[in-house]
Amino acid sequence: MIDDGKTQCSSIKNYEDETHLVAKLFDNQIYTLQIQLYCVKPSDYENSYRLDPYFDETNCNTPHYLDVWIDLNNDGRFDDNTEQFRDDQCDYGCIKTVYDFSITIPEVDGRNIIEGSHRMRVLLTRDHNNRKSCYSVGYGEARDYTVHIIPKP
Repeated sequence: MIDDGKTQCSSIKNYEDETHLVAKLFDNQIYTLQIQLYCVKPSDYENSYRLDPYFDETNCNTPHYLDVWIDLNNDGRFDDNTEQFRDDQCDYGCIKTVYDFSITIPEVDGRNIIEGSHRMRVLLTRDHNNRKSCYSVGYGEARDYTVHIIPKP
């Protein structure tokens, strides 16, 4: 379990390195990933009258897209064909504050799927065109974590 309690967006190009947070996962296993949004409310700000009205009105009431990548072969890149997990139920965006979807960890084979630590990137964005592992612009947030994949006994 990774419990990232941060409730703020990153100030560095919408990216946060949280690789010190680690989850252990078995290969050939299905896991449920749950992401809960922290919805900004005007009362969260000391000077809410200065808040951009567009931001104030939307809170969590616009569609979001959730994508996850795990660098399964540890080559330093996230492959969209083999290492991306998408929330198929939200292919056209979902309006909700809690996202639950399943990811299947493939079986360790020593080449495409390597046992050990891997970088996992979680991306939540409002823009369908920014569903990329190297996301850095627009409204959204990308965070990296570490997953340690272990062969199932």
